[in-house]
Amino acid sequence: MKINDSTTSYVDEAYFKGEMDEDPEELSYKSFPVKVVGLDIDWIINDEAGSKFLNSILKSENLDLYSIPTIQIIIEYLYLKYKKRILWYKLPVYVAQLFVYFTTIYLDESKFTTQTDELSGKLILAPVVDHSFFLSNIFTLANLGLTMFSLFTIVMQAKDKAGRESLLNKWFYIEVAFILMNTYVSIGILGQFTTNTEGNQAQREVEALLALLIWTKALYFMQLIDEVAPLVHIIFKVFYDIRYFLVTLVIALFAFANSFYLLGKNQIQYDSIEEDNYPIYTTVIGSIEYVFMMALGEIFADDDNFAKGSSSQELILWIIFLLATFTLIIHLMNMLIAIMGETFSKNNEVADENREREHLKFIMENQWMNPLGDSKSKINYLVTAFLNEEEEEDIEILMDLQDDITEMKYQQSQELDSILTEIKKIKSKVANLQVNN
Repeated sequence: MKINDSTTSYVDEAYFKGEMDEDPEELSYKSFPVKVVGLDIDWIINDEAGSKFLNSILKSENLDLYSIPTIQIIIEYLYLKYKKRILWYKLPVYVAQLFVYFTTIYLDESKFTTQTDELSGKLILAPVVDHSFFLSNIFTLANLGLTMFSLFTIVMQAKDKAGRESLLNKWFYIEVAFILMNTYVSIGILGQFTTNTEGNQAQREVEALLALLIWTKALYFMQLIDEVAPLVHIIFKVFYDIRYFLVTLVIALFAFANSFYLLGKNQIQYDSIEEDNYPIYTTVIGSIEYVFMMALGEIFADDDNFAKGSSSQELILWIIFLLATFTLIIHLMNMLIAIMGETFSKNNEVADENREREHLKFIMENQWMNPLGDSKSKINYLVTAFLNEEEEEDIEILMDLQDDITEMKYQQSQELDSILTEIKKIKSKVANLQVNN
């Protein structure tokens, strides 16, 4: 090893530039001063106390915990192990389920065609003679098998003591609903329980809800992308933050719907309106639909509704309409946007902390997968390197103090020189006076 004298500190840019020939602008080829730390993580990955410790962090509302470097290092080390296992086991199953489910639905639709019964005149389902039945059953069995794998993951998480504590969350409820509904659809297809129009209608309704659930599950895996994870968190956080606002909005909708309904009844009774020309808000459902569409900006207020017949209710209808548009569109809808904007702003400020929290959720929910295997009993310390940012800051402070002291010495020197000059002038004047006397 060669040691040379240097006038620079080992953490200066000048040292790396002058002694190591590094360009400070080329960060990819730049060295950074670090301090190496050994973290004792044996108890975290091997003891029950470690799982309780991580669970306590996960349940805490204090996001500052995720800014602690040691916590970040532990979470990231474990997360990389669990992420790899999730990508290899759970994600391929989900992608296969996505493909198999929609293929199953397509093949089931192609097994039958709608025809009119000659005797009753009603629509019936007639089978199509081709290979659709065989292929449909094969894909339905595959879909049912993949659904059972989802059930297996829930059972394994429930059996794991650490995973059980983080079991009841939004993804658990989505998964349970998906398993139940998909099992119903698969059994219905295999048992041919939907060979009548009523059964087929009910099955399609369940299949439509399943389509929403299976695509929603994609957000779970999108959280594995660090850039997307905070956005997924914000999506669900917005729904949570507007819960009380939605109660207020529903009350306002029913209030105005009730008003329009009663005034609509007045129009029917006193304005001589024909039955086939009744306004939409003269029924309970129609009044709710009318006000709801108004809140979305679809305004149906015109002379065709308010001025029908003898128009006895036109003035009060316009008054209620103006109140409704101001309250629902101008006031409440803009308040909703403000609440959502505030939620996005607050969570965007702590995006890094939220990302770490989502990583920890993956770890706790999937502990049954045990990606460390038998090697975890051999892990005692996690050796990591931290950037020496604190020391750099201390040195900058010391250098600033040194500059200030130098400046103060210079100013004092200038003042002393000025004082000495004045003293010399005074001495010179005194000497001149003595000579003259």
